[in-house]
Amino acid sequence: MPKPTFKPVSISRDHLNPAQPLILTLLLDTATEAHLTILRTKYFPPARNYLSAHVTLFHALPADARTLIEEDLVDLSARTAAYGVWCGPPFAMGLGGVGVEVREAKTRKERAERAKDMTMELHRRLLQRWRSRGVAMTAQDQQTLKCPHITVQVS
Repeated sequence: MPKPTFKPVSISRDHLNPAQPLILTLLLDTATEAHLTILRTKYFPPARNYLSAHVTLFHALPADARTLIEEDLVDLSARTAAYGVWCGPPFAMGLGGVGVEVREAKTRKERAERAKDMTMELHRRLLQRWRSRGVAMTAQDQQTLKCPHITVQVS
C-alpha cells in the first residue's frame, strides 16, 4: 500500500497566486478520488467546485507559512505508517450538505475507527505543531477535526 502523502493546494482558481491561502488535504488513492469526484461534480455547485474529491485537514493555511508547513508535512509523512481508508455511508452535514465519512479499509468496526482516529491524530499533531510555531490560522482551522469526510453535495 502506498504511504499516505499530504499536499497543500492553492485555493486560487489558476493555482499560480502564491499569496492565496493553502488547503491541506489527505491524498486519496486514484480510484476512490475518481469515483467521489464524479459524485462531487454531479451534486456540488459548479461555481464553488474547483477541487476534486478530497479529505480536508485544513481549509485556509497562511501562504506566508508555506515553507514551514511543507517542512512539517515532509517530516510527518516520513514518520507516519501507511493506512488504508474506505468511504462509509453518506451522512447529512447540515445546511443541505452531504458527506461521506472516511474510515479504515477493513470492514470491522474497531478497525474502521482506527483510520478515523489516525486521520484525527495527524490533524491534532499538525495543529499543535503549528500553534506552537506561531502559524496564524483561521478559527475554522483551529478547531479539532471531529469527523474526517469528503463533501459531495452542498445546497
